[in-house]
This record gives sequence, C-alpha cells and structure tokens, in this order.
Amino acid sequence: MNDFFIPLKKGIIISIRTIFGRYNSNFILKKKKIIRKIINKELNVFGIYKNIYNN
Repeated sequence: MNDFFIPLKKGIIISIRTIFGRYNSNFILKKKKIIRKIINKELNVFGIYKNIYNN
C-alpha cells in the first residue's frame, strides 16, 4: 500500500515546487497545507471504502 503512495507524494511535491516555485515560501507553505488537507480527506474516504470491502 505504501509503495503506491510514495511516488504519488513525490509527484505532488515536485508539481508544487514547479507550479509555485516563483512565489514566496509562505505562499508555498499555505498551498501545501491546503493540498495536504485535501489529500488526507481523499485517503480517509479511500480507507473507509477499503475497510468496508475487507469486511
């Protein structure tokens, strides 16, 4: 499971750096926090579905 998410995380970090590289670091940090919240929500939903299918 972790092997699937490692490249995903790397890809997200790289895309954040390329897209927001020209803005200041405070702006980048805010964007990262927002994106992390969105990812966490997605993973939580995915985890719930996984648990349902496992049971």
